Amino acid sequence: MSSCELLDEDEAMGIITASSQPQSNRKYQRQKTKRIAFKANSKDASSNDDVIVQWVLGLGNHSNYTKMVTTYAMKYMKSKYFLKLKLSDLQEILKSNKIEGDEVFVFRAVAKWCSNHVINVSHKYSDETTKSKDYTLFQAIKWHLEDDGDDESVPDWPKAISKLSCFPAIQKFFNTELSRFVRYPLMSTVELTGEVEPSKLVQRHYLIETYRYQTYQNCHLTTKSIKDSDKKRAGLVEIPDSLKSHIYGANDDKYTQSVLATIPMRMVVRSDTGRFKGTTILSRKQQAILFKFTKKGIKQKWVLLYKATIHGFKGSVFHSNCNGKKNTMSIVKSKQGMIFGGFTPLPWDSSGSYKSDTASWLYTMVNNEALPPSRMNKKNNNANYSICNGSSYGPTFGGGHDFMVCDNSNTVNSSYSNADYTYAIPKGVKVKNNFLAGSYNFMTIDVEVFQNVKA
Repeated sequence: MSSCELLDEDEAMGIITASSQPQSNRKYQRQKTKRIAFKANSKDASSNDDVIVQWVLGLGNHSNYTKMVTTYAMKYMKSKYFLKLKLSDLQEILKSNKIEGDEVFVFRAVAKWCSNHVINVSHKYSDETTKSKDYTLFQAIKWHLEDDGDDESVPDWPKAISKLSCFPAIQKFFNTELSRFVRYPLMSTVELTGEVEPSKLVQRHYLIETYRYQTYQNCHLTTKSIKDSDKKRAGLVEIPDSLKSHIYGANDDKYTQSVLATIPMRMVVRSDTGRFKGTTILSRKQQAILFKFTKKGIKQKWVLLYKATIHGFKGSVFHSNCNGKKNTMSIVKSKQGMIFGGFTPLPWDSSGSYKSDTASWLYTMVNNEALPPSRMNKKNNNANYSICNGSSYGPTFGGGHDFMVCDNSNTVNSSYSNADYTYAIPKGVKVKNNFLAGSYNFMTIDVEVFQNVKA
């Protein structure tokens, strides 16, 4: 169930009646459930905020209310009612592994709540003029903090928040009461270096721990042996000089292993949202788009099988990682900056032959003609030539081919795209062969393949 849909009446009723209630009270509870579910989704929600917020966020007396967090927590973090939550309630929400959404949005929401709480509740101002100035500045900052999380960073608010006269109090309250519940390792390095660190809200030890963890996870190397060249090859953003000595300093394999062996709660993925964990090609917004391209009703959990900048660009390595794997999504980024790929339910192999079906499809995320992202299905529902299993090829789709990734595609300009051969390209494309990759022949910056292990 998505965060934008009304709660199913029977499902809601099952949650309400899970606690012991008299049979005679069920009709009343059913009517109440329908009203609250409607109010929770209404833009003009009822003034009875406490009832709605408690019911929706799972803070009532019923133990099964926690299911509501998955459905509505992110919605309420975006609403005006969010600022009315008690600290203890907010902490309980942040402990949940069921919250669906980008962690950078959780960070923004917590920063917003914390700033509002300090300005309006906990901080004692010497005069009303200073408080009024802080309040006015906070209203401007809040606009950025209410971003929906699709952008990779929101650069305006981190610098502005430190200009609040009560910022030291905000910083102290944030680190004392809330920072430990934010899962910084789930954010991208762009979000950490462009937003989290510049805000100056987060204590350094959280950032150091996060960079160490991400360096290990993304590069499959220890923090002692990682080099800048390896970091760049894996698509990581430059880590600030102020933290390098702590990250690359007196560390050894034992330290790294001890960090990974005692992973705290903040390093646990909150929710199985089906996004593409491990990609450095797709932004979070692009991940969401590709996720939606997959047929509705199909459960999604994508696991990284192959990443050229880590495993190598040879076709044989692609096949050793992906042969026999069904339900895979290929993601290609060309040196022209185009992003495209394809999904197939068919297993890859090294036979050198084509495989056919009607369920495979291609997509364009960033293309040469600035057209919006789109999914491209087989032409006339043609089952032929879905994928080609050349033993030295990378991911290759269509007869012709619609696109073929060659051996050593990062250095050899022999990959090519003959778009619109098997898969129908969008209307309005002017130059077919340049559409997907930016040119007919192309080289790649990276190639990734994920498998949907829940399909």
